[in-house]
Amino acid sequence: LAFAAGFLRFFLDYGFFTYLPLFVIRSHGLSTAGAGLLRSFPALGAMVTSSQAGRLASLWDKGSLVLGAFVVSGFALLAFPFTPDMKTMAPVLLFYGVANGVISPMQKSLLTQNAPLELRGGVISLDRLCQQIAKTAGVSGIGLLLGMWELSTIFWGMAFLSFVSVGLMAPLAWSSRDQNRTTDAKPPR
Repeated sequence: LAFAAGFLRFFLDYGFFTYLPLFVIRSHGLSTAGAGLLRSFPALGAMVTSSQAGRLASLWDKGSLVLGAFVVSGFALLAFPFTPDMKTMAPVLLFYGVANGVISPMQKSLLTQNAPLELRGGVISLDRLCQQIAKTAGVSGIGLLLGMWELSTIFWGMAFLSFVSVGLMAPLAWSSRDQNRTTDAKPPR
């Protein structure tokens, strides 16, 4: 399930970042420079939160952070087609980036934390393979859907997939929480 959630994360990211400029140019008449400027907001949000990943993980459970970030990501994708101008797009894109900056390091941490020590290298390799496949599948799959759906509908579909990721990551997040409780309950030596 964690691999599926990792796959969906990259599927969403590469689909979103590829078709975001096309959407804002087509639907809002923005210039390519304006689309590029908007594209920087998710990067800014991700940079800020991923740089604080350790601090966030010390304050809250990693699993809860990942689940919450997938929800925020889903709502940002859901809201994005309804934004009327750059002033309202920027905060939505910033929230998407903040969520992405949480998901990336926390999902990897949960994956390695829950993998048996002797299998960690293989688990990480399989996760990377899923990510690489998702990069191609996201752009190609969404490109094929553009033949059938409006571009705004694509964003709603991606929001749905983000919410599906919550369901896929929940067992991993809950097992992590249970592991932490078990570790915390052990008496000190």
